Amino acid sequence: MVSSEREEQRVANRFANALGTRFREPGIRGHQAGAGWLFIAPVIVILGLFLVIPIVMAIWVSFSDWNGNGSPLGAHSHWVGVANYRHLLTTPGLDQSNFGTSLRNNFYYVLLVVPVQTAVALFLAVLVNRRVKFVGFFRTAFYFPSVTSSVAITILFLFLFSPTGAINKILSYFGATGPAWLYDPRGLFHVILGQFGVSNAPHSLANGMFLGVSYWDWLSVPSIAMCVFILMAVFTTFGTFMLLFLAALQNIDESINEASALDGATEWRKFRHITAPMIRPTIFTVATRLLTRNPDRVPRRRRFGAVRASTMAGGAK
Repeated sequence: MVSSEREEQRVANRFANALGTRFREPGIRGHQAGAGWLFIAPVIVILGLFLVIPIVMAIWVSFSDWNGNGSPLGAHSHWVGVANYRHLLTTPGLDQSNFGTSLRNNFYYVLLVVPVQTAVALFLAVLVNRRVKFVGFFRTAFYFPSVTSSVAITILFLFLFSPTGAINKILSYFGATGPAWLYDPRGLFHVILGQFGVSNAPHSLANGMFLGVSYWDWLSVPSIAMCVFILMAVFTTFGTFMLLFLAALQNIDESINEASALDGATEWRKFRHITAPMIRPTIFTVATRLLTRNPDRVPRRRRFGAVRASTMAGGAK
């Protein structure tokens, strides 16, 4: 009787396998899947409404002739394929010039902000990881700019870097005349060459164009105005990444540093050969977050608020 039941079960399993299905009961946590989906449903809805749908709409707008009036899904919006991209890349004009300028600004912004901010955050994390007096105060002070309003910090930088601000006042004590920091579109490379008497661009660089921007302007490196915003970006968010590095440093076993000290390793050699390799995952995480600004969108909104509050007074492009 038992053997016949086993044979029937074996035949049933073969038949189920042939149909691509299996007779199996849910696992010990199988019934929890529904509850899990229920708990994450609000987040999925929010991400879909405010992240996925806007991305899809932006892609649709880029392939349509929508002029900004009315709904992009209305009857007056039509599919034009890659005509917008063709116009942007091949037709000289203001649109192409603005596009090239934005690419140049973003390139230099990322090129400078990522390494500088990572280095500053790591340096401060190493400092506040030491057992010194008032270390709690310094940790709080270094982190405080990260939770301060971007508009408040922008007003502070406007006070410091305005033409009659504190920075230019300090420079005047040394006989130097500071630039109009937030209104000066000159690139640092051009300013440095100007100090050596090079004020005019070579003919080949001045006439050569890429995306509506001359080669001479592509090589200008960040403008003086952008350097202020780069400094502001580092100042407002290095505290957050300092905490990430501090957590990684405190996970290093103290016995490793003690053993290296007994072997006669200097502070630099301990940092280079022990500390840096052991916090490499955190360095990668920080660099990735700086490049992508994920998943928190607050720093991106802070950058927009800071630039908008500054340029409303007539900043440089």
